[in-house]
Amino acid sequence: MTITRGVFFCCLLILLSNMRGLAHSELEITGGWQPSRAELQIVLDLETQFTDNHTLEGQLVWPILVGKDRALPRSNFKFIFADDLQLLGVYLRQPHYSSQDSFRMLHRDTYGQEGISLLYQRDRASFVYTHGLDGPAGIPTQLAFAEYSFFTGPTQWSTAISYYDSGYVWSLISSDDHWDFQRNRGSFLTMEAMVPIENQRIWLALGQMKYGQGIQGAEADISDSAVVIRGDFRQAQLRVQPSYRYIGPYFQWPIAQKNAYTRDRGCLSLQMDWHDDPWRIRFQAEQAWNTTRTRRYPRSELYTEYRTSDAILYWLSRWEPNQNLILGMRKGLWKGEIRMNIPQIRIDLDLKTHYLRLAYALAQRYRIEYRYTKNPTITLVYKLEPAKGRSFSYLSSRFGNERRWMEISYGESDRGQMAAKFDLIPSWRLSFGWRW
Repeated sequence: MTITRGVFFCCLLILLSNMRGLAHSELEITGGWQPSRAELQIVLDLETQFTDNHTLEGQLVWPILVGKDRALPRSNFKFIFADDLQLLGVYLRQPHYSSQDSFRMLHRDTYGQEGISLLYQRDRASFVYTHGLDGPAGIPTQLAFAEYSFFTGPTQWSTAISYYDSGYVWSLISSDDHWDFQRNRGSFLTMEAMVPIENQRIWLALGQMKYGQGIQGAEADISDSAVVIRGDFRQAQLRVQPSYRYIGPYFQWPIAQKNAYTRDRGCLSLQMDWHDDPWRIRFQAEQAWNTTRTRRYPRSELYTEYRTSDAILYWLSRWEPNQNLILGMRKGLWKGEIRMNIPQIRIDLDLKTHYLRLAYALAQRYRIEYRYTKNPTITLVYKLEPAKGRSFSYLSSRFGNERRWMEISYGESDRGQMAAKFDLIPSWRLSFGWRW
C-alpha cells in the first residue's frame, strides 16, 4: 500500500509539473558502506508552481538497503495556496507551523508518520488541524489549534488554544497482552500581553492546561497552570532583562516533543549587559526552586571582554552550579584558551584553508586536530592518554561539491571532547551522494 501511494503521488506531481513551465525536480542517490552495514537510498524531489498562488512540493524516499533491516518507501508533500490576504496549506508528513506563544504550545514538527495537517492563516490569526498525530502511548490522535493577536493602543495581546482527542481506541495497555479501549485528550490555553514603554518592554504570559487518559470509560484528568513575566529595559550602554516564572508540577504538554520550560519550577533571573568600548560585560544570575521549595537550582556567571584594534581578551567566571574560570585571547589567526574547572589549555591557529588545534588537559590527555578546508577536505584527529596507555584516531576526507560528493572516513569524530571515544573500535566507512 505504501509503495502504491508513493508511485501514485509521484505520477501526480509529474502530471502537475507539466501544467506550467515553473517546475523543478531533483533526483538524489546517497549511500554508504562499512564492514557491518551497507546503505543505499534514492530521493526524488519535485516542486511545481502551477498558478501564481498555488505551489506543490513533494518527495519520495526509496531506501534500497538499510543494513540488515527492510525499509519501505515513504513520501511526503505540501500544497500551499497564498495570496496577499491569506495562506492555506495541506501537509502530509511535513513540518507545518510553530506557535508564537511563550510556552511553545505547537511546534512545526508535531505530526504523525501517517498523518495529514491543515494550516490556514489570515491577518493575525492562524488555525491548524492535524490528523493521525502520534499521541501519548502511541495512540493516533487528532489535534486542533488556533492563535490570534490584536492591539489595544500600543499593547499587543495574543491568545492561543489547543485541543487533542484520540477518542476511544482498542489498544494494548499492559505488557501481559491485555487489551482495552483507551483514550487520550487534553486542552491548553494561553493569554499574553506585551506592553511597550518607549525603549522598554514588559511581557506577561499565562498558561492553563488539562490533560488525561481514560480506560474503560474511567477517565482521570490533570490540570495545572504557569505564569511568565519578562522585562527588557535599555538605557544608553546598559540593558537589563529581569524575569520571573512559575511552572506548575504537572505543567507538561503531553504531545510536545520538548517543552519550553521545565515543569515544577519557580524562578527569578536577571541578565545585565553593559558595553562601552573597549569593554563588554555580561552578568547572569538565576535562582530556581521546585514548587515545594525542597530543592534549589542556582546559576550565576560573569563574562568580561576587552577589545583592542587587533586582539580580544576575555574571561568567564562561573560560580554556580559549578565553579569555573575561563581565560582566553583572540589575536589575528591565533586563539588561546585556559579552562580551570577541568584544567585544560587549548591553542587554535586558523589560516582559512588550514586549521590547527592543540589541546592539553592536566588529566594527562593530549589532542591534536588538523583540518584542510579546500576540495578535497581533510580532517585528522589524534588523542593520547599515556597514563592509561590508550589513544584515539579519526580520519575523514571528502571531495566533490554539494551535488556530487564522496567521503571516506576511519573511526568516528569525537566532536572536540577530550575524554570521548577512547574505547571506540574504529572502522572504515565509504559514503557518497549524487544529485541531478
